Amino acid sequence: MMNSNGRKRPPSSPQDAQPPVPDAWPPCCCVAAFVAAALEKFGHKALDPQRLARLLGITVGPDCRNPWALPVEPDPERQGVAASGSAVRIPKVLAEFDPRLAFRHLPFSRIVAEQYDAVLEQALRRGCVVAVGFDYGRFSGQQRLLRHVARVEPGSTPESVILLDDCAGDPPRKLTTRWPDLEAAVRAVHDGFWIIGPRPALELDHTPSLNGREQ
Repeated sequence: MMNSNGRKRPPSSPQDAQPPVPDAWPPCCCVAAFVAAALEKFGHKALDPQRLARLLGITVGPDCRNPWALPVEPDPERQGVAASGSAVRIPKVLAEFDPRLAFRHLPFSRIVAEQYDAVLEQALRRGCVVAVGFDYGRFSGQQRLLRHVARVEPGSTPESVILLDDCAGDPPRKLTTRWPDLEAAVRAVHDGFWIIGPRPALELDHTPSLNGREQ
């Protein structure tokens, strides 16, 4: 869970709002859970989640459940992993496990004509793993901003979309919602898609070209 400046806020994470489940990730590890899910899809099955969290530089608050003894950061503004930090750390982790893979953080504000569903479907067709950063508070009923990252897939109808929360372990927690509701939750935290896949697959329609400096 990330704070209002793009970093996770562990005391209010979605998985803290429910009883612990077997193999669940500790609070503050939603980005690590997404990266692990992507690496597993590309054939890397025997991952050490604690090592992965450390490679990503995840820190937790002093009052946060911390079974892996991750570094403790008392300042909420410095806890977890910001999207900007992930743009550097995730590629380094991917290079260690699978040099074929790359990462792209794609804010909704950079997608032309609000073609979010088209971009998602194209990325998935190309074999990418796609997550989205959003305000979980809009779905949990909590009256405060709760940044979170979860995988996303199209729903059974054009108006629906499915969030897959890998923080819950295997299987991931599933939430089906409407595109307009997800779009509002993403805009609330100025976030967008988090995409992992082969580098050529990240050049997507309706988005800025990767020939520039965007990652």
